[in-house]
Amino acid sequence: MHAIAASDDRYCGLLAWSGFDYPSGSGGNVYRGVKYTGVVDLFRVAKPGAAIYRAQVDPRVKPVIAPAFYWDFGPSSPVTSLPAAMICANLDRLEVYVSGSHFCTAWPDTADYGSLPYPPSFADFRRVDGTARPDLRIDGYLGPDLVASRLLASDPSFNRLLLVFDDAEIEGDGVDATRLVFRAVDRYGAPRPYVTGQLVLDVEGPAVLVGDNPFDFTAAGGVGAVWIRSLPGSAGTVTVSASHPSLGRAVARVRVRLAWLRPEGDIRQVESTSRLFPSGFSSAFPSGRSRGVTVAVDGFFAFAWFGWGQADAPSWLVIPLAVGTALAAALAVTGAVLTRRSAGTLPAMSNPAVRRRYGIIVGLEFGLLGAVAAVLGASGHDRWIPVLICLGVGAHFFPLASTLQNPTLRPLGILLIAVAAAALAAGLASAVAPSTITGPGAGLCLLAFGLATLLIGSRAPE
Repeated sequence: MHAIAASDDRYCGLLAWSGFDYPSGSGGNVYRGVKYTGVVDLFRVAKPGAAIYRAQVDPRVKPVIAPAFYWDFGPSSPVTSLPAAMICANLDRLEVYVSGSHFCTAWPDTADYGSLPYPPSFADFRRVDGTARPDLRIDGYLGPDLVASRLLASDPSFNRLLLVFDDAEIEGDGVDATRLVFRAVDRYGAPRPYVTGQLVLDVEGPAVLVGDNPFDFTAAGGVGAVWIRSLPGSAGTVTVSASHPSLGRAVARVRVRLAWLRPEGDIRQVESTSRLFPSGFSSAFPSGRSRGVTVAVDGFFAFAWFGWGQADAPSWLVIPLAVGTALAAALAVTGAVLTRRSAGTLPAMSNPAVRRRYGIIVGLEFGLLGAVAAVLGASGHDRWIPVLICLGVGAHFFPLASTLQNPTLRPLGILLIAVAAAALAAGLASAVAPSTITGPGAGLCLLAFGLATLLIGSRAPE
């Protein structure tokens, strides 16, 4: 049809129906509710029929050799059943080898498809003995020069699993996603058909899987896809592992970067109290139910630190500490109300692996700080306990930032460590109680980050 449309200038174009497979419950050519007449399948993966489109490119840009068939001798659709197997290419001639021996020379079919920029070539493989599982090699020439070569294997015992992401990197805004294509390939990487069995996927890192898991290879013909979507305010590496009973295992990775670190810089402004902040910046803060929990926790511990600061506070600091205590209490209550009113679950804590890592981090923090605090108290150095606790809390925010997918914990951790250092210096150089520094210092840091999460994080994606 493309050759006919290109053969006469009076044709104004060609409508391909259908270019893509699509869900349909009526008519013919339907399998499991999918109309399969397209050259691209339901997952937007090109079928062999798309080879003719791949070849319509200047060979100086990219030489193409694209067989429009599977090199297969099984019972479903062996290549030996084709009187003329199409090989789509943009080259002058193709030299075809079977089991390493020259089989034929294939020339572009300019007689029937001469109106195409790059007509396909054809080969007749009906006399090939498929019982020996021969390999196929196609060498492509431009003039006298060999410019491309394709290898295909017919032995299914060498089939393996291939995983490929569309993108190397996505944004950690809870919206950006990338497709992950998986399929059966031969030992040379060429597609293999008619694979059965269940494919099981496992995702590690700051992302969620969108699609079927396990995936039924039998229904999809040995190829399929899912989408990997980032979590809000996340950064890190996402690792997807796939396993299949006969194809084995494969791994693919994609990077997730903080949205507010995007290279091109996003300076879009929004309405509300977040007007001063770029939209990518707000996505670093927790949203949804996580926002309410974060506000409540920051408010509660700010309340505790302001209270601790009053233990040996000078008279001039008592009222500011009392005001801070009241504000922190109000913030904690606000966070609790937000949590109760927010729908859904906590995205990070809904993962058992994340809950386990969280338990280990917090358990180590409480255990180590408790043990060292007990030693300080027993040895008469209890005045340094606030410094120890402030330092430990700040340090444990760094592993928690990755575990809870909350990058704002990192700058908060740096500030708390700085407060602990200031309290240590002041305690060593003067008679000022370290709690007088850590109390208002840590309280203000937690209060500020709690308020920022409340005001800025409100517009981050759910």
